[in-house]
Amino acid sequence: VTTQLGLVLSAPSGKPITVVLVPVSNGSNRADEGAGNDYILPSKSIVIDPETAMKQFAVQVLGDLDSDTPEDIVIDFGTITNATAGTPASCTHTITNPL
Repeated sequence: VTTQLGLVLSAPSGKPITVVLVPVSNGSNRADEGAGNDYILPSKSIVIDPETAMKQFAVQVLGDLDSDTPEDIVIDFGTITNATAGTPASCTHTITNPL
């Protein structure tokens, strides 16, 4: 299953904005990124085109047969070029199993 997460700017920029996506897997009820885990983040960075205020990115949620409690996919926004991070500088999506 693929889900879309998004990043929204406070206002469009005249320059392309690059954002490094950093999966966070430590902590209570956090999902793990990578093959054989809970989800895959196909791209580790995104580019928001000039004069655009939003960009979506795909996350592939992997199903398993474990009756896990709901887990959160947490993506921090790492290095940002041509912009400054606001608050929160991350996005979260809750997944449940089995899919």
